[in-house]
This record gives sequence, structure tokens and C-alpha cells, in this order.
Amino acid sequence: MGSDGWKSGVDGWKSGVDGWKSGVDGWKSGVDGWKSGVDGWKSGVDGWKSGVDGWKSGVDALAQLGLAWPAQGSYLTRMKAGRSSGLD
Repeated sequence: MGSDGWKSGVDGWKSGVDGWKSGVDGWKSGVDGWKSGVDGWKSGVDGWKSGVDGWKSGVDALAQLGLAWPAQGSYLTRMKAGRSSGLD
């Protein structure tokens, strides 16, 4: 009878260890999921920065043509005034 109790105790201990391993695996999975979420967020930020850079590039291109900033006058206004367009 004593050996049965001992075996039962060992089985319970093994079950506890298995449960602990399962908990650790679940925690690791949660950490991996969190890292994946952070990577996704970083990727989204990079995409946003890329979009902003593209927008700035487009604005710069328009500014070079004199179309983006009214204070500089439009291309046609400069042509009418006889000023150089900077493109010739």
C-alpha cells in the first residue's frame, strides 16, 4: 500500500511538472505573439514614415515647379512677369 501512495505521489509530481511546462510554453507563445505585435507595429510606423516621405517628396517636386507655394508665385505668374522659371 505504501508503494502505491508513493507511485501516486510521483505521478502527481510528473503531472505538476507537465502542467508547469505547459504554462511555460503558453508564456513563451504569449511573448512571441507580443513580439510579433511589436514587429507589426514597427512595420506600420515604417510604412507611415515612408508615406510621409513620399508626400514630402511630392510636395518638394511641386515646389520645384512653383505650384505648391503661392508666395513664390506659380510657374505661369513668373512667366508672365518675365522672370526665369528655373527650368530653362
